[in-house]
Amino acid sequence: MGKKYDLSKPIKFPLSGKGRSKKANTDYEDMLSKQFYAAGIRGYRRNVQFIDGRKFEADFFFPKLKLVVEVDGGLWMARGGHTTGTGAIRDRERDMLAYLQDGIVTLRVASDHVKSE
Repeated sequence: MGKKYDLSKPIKFPLSGKGRSKKANTDYEDMLSKQFYAAGIRGYRRNVQFIDGRKFEADFFFPKLKLVVEVDGGLWMARGGHTTGTGAIRDRERDMLAYLQDGIVTLRVASDHVKSE
C-alpha cells in the first residue's frame, strides 16, 4: 500500500511557491468557456480557490464533479510558467494535493488544444 497521509492538516510540498491571483482570464480560457457554454456544459466556476486553506486557483472548477480543468498557456515560451522545472513541479504538486486532500481530479490541456471555431 502507498503512504498514508494525515488529511486533517494541509500537506506541504517542498517546492510549493507563493500563491498568486490571476488578474485576468486568458483568451484561451475565455474561448474554452464559450465552447463549454455552446456544448451545454454548466456547473463550473472560474478562477476560484478550490482547496481549503490554500491560495491555488483553478481556471475551471466543477464542484459537483470534483474536477478542475486547467488551460496551460505559454508552453512554447522559453520561461513560461508551466514549462520551467519549478513551474511544472508546482503544477503537479497542486494536482496531487487536490486529489489527496479532497479527491479533486485535474485535467490539464495546452492552449493549443483549445481551438477557435
